[in-house]
Amino acid sequence: MRIDQLAYRALNPVHARDPLSGEGARIEPKRFNPPGTAALYTSLDPLTALNELCEAGSPLEPTLVVSVRVTAEPVFDAAEGPVAARGYALRDLLADDWADRTDGRLPLSQAFARALIDEGFAGLRVRSCAPGAGEGSLNLVLWRWAGRGGARVDLVDTEGRIAALPKG
Repeated sequence: MRIDQLAYRALNPVHARDPLSGEGARIEPKRFNPPGTAALYTSLDPLTALNELCEAGSPLEPTLVVSVRVTAEPVFDAAEGPVAARGYALRDLLADDWADRTDGRLPLSQAFARALIDEGFAGLRVRSCAPGAGEGSLNLVLWRWAGRGGARVDLVDTEGRIAALPKG
């Protein structure tokens, strides 16, 4: 599928000067990016972006929320797409225990992402697993953007607020 819309990132202010790097996910892999793979995690609405940062019952830490304009193709649509045809069950990819592998292999969700990356997908549209997420709470995970091919991501910062942040 093709994505051409606004998306939202809620991130730690430590990364405010470079909100489109994806390096945090590369250093600390998440559900849909295997170790060593940079990823840009976005949500398709601002509330889902905030929910993604909140652990159940924990307070909201200081957060920077940014809007980005995303144009990406091809994007695998796991929210409505044929996940089962690829040998995976969506419930397994979205399970709370996604990282609990003890056999040395990639977690299923990361293996699924690796297969999509190897096939040339720029990203994945998938339901959010965050507390309070509903059926319509969707995320867009990008593996190829900004010179990596497959997607264009532009920060919405018409007033230059990010550039005005103090250095260091």
